[in-house]
Amino acid sequence: MIIRHSDNPSGLVGLSKRDVLSLAGRPGTRIESRRGSLWVTQDGDLRDVVLACGEAHLLDRDGPVLVQALEPALVMVERPARQTASAPGLWRRLAQAAFSA
Repeated sequence: MIIRHSDNPSGLVGLSKRDVLSLAGRPGTRIESRRGSLWVTQDGDLRDVVLACGEAHLLDRDGPVLVQALEPALVMVERPARQTASAPGLWRRLAQAAFSA
């Protein structure tokens, strides 16, 4: 078994049977099995998800994620675009903080 650690994998990842992909999960990350079966578990989530070929799981929380190949597999990891604070929103929050102090 090989454990692959990655804070920000994106794209296709090939796994041999029993290999584990460890990643930092965040809401909106999509994990899809393109080939083989996968077991997906996330820290703090009581659910264990098993994906067959063609199935996907969308993460709804932050926290470490383990993806294990139950057979040789091809995993697609799609990360959501990072949201950046817009300037007007940032200025509004700074002004609110300054006036409320």
